[in-house]
Amino acid sequence: MSAISNTTLTAKTFSFSYPVYKTLADSSSNRLIIGVRQKDATGKLYTSKGYHLTLKENDSISGIIEASKFDFNLVGDFLLLSNESKSSRFNLMYGYEQFEYPSKIIYPIRKNNTGLIYNPSLKIDNEIGLSCVGLSDGRLIWSAPIPAKYNWNNLTVLNDSIMVLAAGGLHAININSGLVWSYTLTTTQKINKPFTYSAFNHPTFEQFYHAINTSREEAQITQIASNILVTENSIYFASKDKLIGVTKDGKPLWEVDMLNFPMSNCLLFENKENILLLNLGIAQFNDNTVVYGKPFIAAFNKQTGAVALEKNEDAFSNIIDIELIGNSKVLANKNQIIQIGEDLSVKTLIELGEAKFGKFLEFINGDENYVEKEGFYVPLNFINDKVIYFKTDHGKVFGLNNNEIEYEYHYTELYKFNAAVGKKKLISQKNKSFLISENYELLGTFNTGEPAVTLKNKIYFVDGKLLYVINVNDLK
Repeated sequence: MSAISNTTLTAKTFSFSYPVYKTLADSSSNRLIIGVRQKDATGKLYTSKGYHLTLKENDSISGIIEASKFDFNLVGDFLLLSNESKSSRFNLMYGYEQFEYPSKIIYPIRKNNTGLIYNPSLKIDNEIGLSCVGLSDGRLIWSAPIPAKYNWNNLTVLNDSIMVLAAGGLHAININSGLVWSYTLTTTQKINKPFTYSAFNHPTFEQFYHAINTSREEAQITQIASNILVTENSIYFASKDKLIGVTKDGKPLWEVDMLNFPMSNCLLFENKENILLLNLGIAQFNDNTVVYGKPFIAAFNKQTGAVALEKNEDAFSNIIDIELIGNSKVLANKNQIIQIGEDLSVKTLIELGEAKFGKFLEFINGDENYVEKEGFYVPLNFINDKVIYFKTDHGKVFGLNNNEIEYEYHYTELYKFNAAVGKKKLISQKNKSFLISENYELLGTFNTGEPAVTLKNKIYFVDGKLLYVINVNDLK
């Protein structure tokens, strides 16, 4: 319904034989790439049967592709389809396979129309090494001795030609010519014992790490390393055995032996003259996040690597989530919310009694969550941008300010940012979405809270086997 007139909005609806599995917006041609995939008899798991198609700007369908590959990327004017072991190039216009690569493209590089793969038939020093192939024809461009048996726990782009990745060490590669410099470090460990699952919030993990699974080895602990921290002049990286600082050209600045630290998955931050290391006490075991190592904080001088601080805090045990508030880091477990200040001081902001608050679940982003105030739908930080918001299993969202709870909402009162339509925003909750203006005024309501995709003046809602198309220009 339009909120600014009595107009009822009509959605153009497409119905498919299988549920919509994935959508990908192509803003260059205003077309939507859609993957639909069959589910098994239980309705819980996907099968390898399905197809892909293109929904053009005029709402007509073209390029229907039957496929068993469901991970897809748009690279130029063709579709890259992948499964766990193979990738293929498909023609979008006519829906046929043009080329199958010798292995899965684990990272397409649009800048020079190439892709990174681990080809089992191409070994370097008896290990499957990293290769770069042309996406147009699959030709080998370069190879580098970066083994597949170590998952990539992070990847960052330094400039137009240099990428730095962490996998069994720290490696810089030129996308056109291959390996530039490399340091071998321990980022995984073979281990065969039971572990305890961690409740760490996975979306937060994805916020700090660009992780890519490349290993199929079992009984292996991975992610025993940090993010790649890039400062103005240097690069820092921590692993199970060492913390290193290097120049952007790969020249060593210093290294610190970490074997006496209970290292696990950790985060590095620049903190004035120091590098702050926040060890999370978690790691990845197969596809699960588990408790591993021990949480602690440490600080190292940026210029020399000298230890400036080391604290093993019992309060850090079983960390569930992290939020960056200004220059401080806020951590939470089920019992406490703790702050690491810019001066590296550690203090407890609040004790979370379960009877009063319920179990802590996650921090809530005050910029991405909206609430209705006097007829306007505003982000939580619009009300007060110094508040720490968090959600519990009581269905409540609390706002913590100056060590006191100043705001309390039921979770059903909040709307989360869904998509942008020009300067307008789509915000949603379980079964309802609102389109609001740049002045936070309500423009239209939709009876669905599903994730949406936007292209030009259209909103695409996915609901099982159905795809709804709304033209925002109809809001009058």
